[in-house]
Amino acid sequence: MNRLLRGLAAFAIGLVATVVATQLATRDSRPAPGTILGTLDVPKYCRTMYGERAQGIQEIKSPFGWLCWERPKQVPIRHRIDFDAACDTMFDPGAYAEPSFSVSPYLWTCHAGPRPDQPSAGGIGPPPAAETHAGRLEAVSSHTNRARGSVS
Repeated sequence: MNRLLRGLAAFAIGLVATVVATQLATRDSRPAPGTILGTLDVPKYCRTMYGERAQGIQEIKSPFGWLCWERPKQVPIRHRIDFDAACDTMFDPGAYAEPSFSVSPYLWTCHAGPRPDQPSAGGIGPPPAAETHAGRLEAVSSHTNRARGSVS
């Protein structure tokens, strides 16, 4: 009986340790913000979004020159690409795109989000209410300038 209880106790401890280790390993397996996830395969993204016959075409020699083309019923349709949305679709929810000028002037690299220059979820939305109308206008102006990248 004593041997049976020790065996059951050992089994229970092993089971608990396995569950805890699995939880810890999978709890935060997302890459750190800014981590490079890979290069965006624009033609593959276009096929994912618009079907196997769609193509990623670079109309202008620039990372911003890519378009998705599809030809339903032989009528060409061009689609602009939201590169952040493409990284989100092809790699990881919340991923964002950056031009890969150091690798190629025509490629995009996808990074784990959130984007460092964007506010956290708590910072999204209108600026805090001010006590006076003038203060409110100043807060809105300050918020808008930060969003445009200017320093005030």
